[in-house]
Amino acid sequence: MPQLLRNGSKGVREFLFASRSSVDPGRARLKVWARAKILPLEENPELANVLIDVEYGAHVERICVFTLEAFDWNCPRHIPRRYTRED
Repeated sequence: MPQLLRNGSKGVREFLFASRSSVDPGRARLKVWARAKILPLEENPELANVLIDVEYGAHVERICVFTLEAFDWNCPRHIPRRYTRED
């Protein structure tokens, strides 16, 4: 995400990938295409209050908002199995 941090206010295109475990029989991979924008915490207190879990205790520096443009679920047969369920 270095490009996003440099150009956060410009709505940079980002590609996110999420994958279920390769040993899970319902394995799948999600690709997300989005525009990302970084918002300062000080200028967005209402959004910060919704997103930040105060009990977690993390030091949050910025808010990253993704505007979804497209998504695609890939066929699970292209996700390699690296371990057996017993491993």
